[in-house]
Amino acid sequence: MFKYKAKTIRGSNARFSYTQGLVHKEYFYFVYDNFKQYCNTPPRDRIRYSKLAGLTETIDFNTFCLPCFNFYYELFYKDGKKRIPDNIIDFLSPISLSTWIQDDGYFHNRDNFLGLCTHSFSESEIDLLKSALEQKWNLKCRKEKKKEKFYILIIVKSSMDNVRILVREHFHSSMLYKIGL
Repeated sequence: MFKYKAKTIRGSNARFSYTQGLVHKEYFYFVYDNFKQYCNTPPRDRIRYSKLAGLTETIDFNTFCLPCFNFYYELFYKDGKKRIPDNIIDFLSPISLSTWIQDDGYFHNRDNFLGLCTHSFSESEIDLLKSALEQKWNLKCRKEKKKEKFYILIIVKSSMDNVRILVREHFHSSMLYKIGL
């Protein structure tokens, strides 16, 4: 899970905060290597409680509050709430898709599809993401309602080979299972 921390003082800069379960420590350090120059403290192991998983062991890091993070904070957050910008298609790349899958994706082995967790987004934002994936790479997608509260985005079986071609070179080896490899 990654997120930008809200600006704490009017006019101050945003920072980037990243957390993974300790089980994904190898992948965590793969991400951290891209951000360590912006950090002044090393990653920390923690024990956290969540309603879904109970007690979990995690590892996290936070960057400095820097102007270079403001653009992304303002693009993906409004009034402190995560959102999808209308021009998301302009920001999709094989690297961003691979990061999204590694952080918030799962592979359904039996039915050979990829699920992307989009719990915090509105139905219209999920429609926007779906449309962007279809337009940008001709991926066949559908949204699926879960527990009458939220939707997930599914990339269907017929598009999985295309997804693998797009993202494999940007994947950490420990996360290849998320694309069925």
